[in-house]
Amino acid sequence: MTNPFMIGNTVNTEQYNTQKEFKEYAWDFNRNSFIYNDDGSMKIVTRNEAIKVWVYKVLQTERFRYGAYYDDYGLDLERFVGKVAANDEINANELYNAVKETLLVNP
Repeated sequence: MTNPFMIGNTVNTEQYNTQKEFKEYAWDFNRNSFIYNDDGSMKIVTRNEAIKVWVYKVLQTERFRYGAYYDDYGLDLERFVGKVAANDEINANELYNAVKETLLVNP
């Protein structure tokens, strides 16, 4: 897999550096629920922890199912359910591309 930020042997961080700091609500992966502060407010995480939450949530969300999300948010897995030859190379490549497309939505 190629790195979209690589140009030759250097890393293109120009786009990354112009983005605001990435933030998400903290997520307890074991309990599958949000994490709250002692005062009852939702805890916010940044940087790598926020990316982990975003990746987990986007891969758990079926694309086009919920009106609250943009059309490019989520993973369209339903088209792979029930395939007779689930382990063939064509389906594996389609699934790989679907996951890659889903993750590359977020800069």
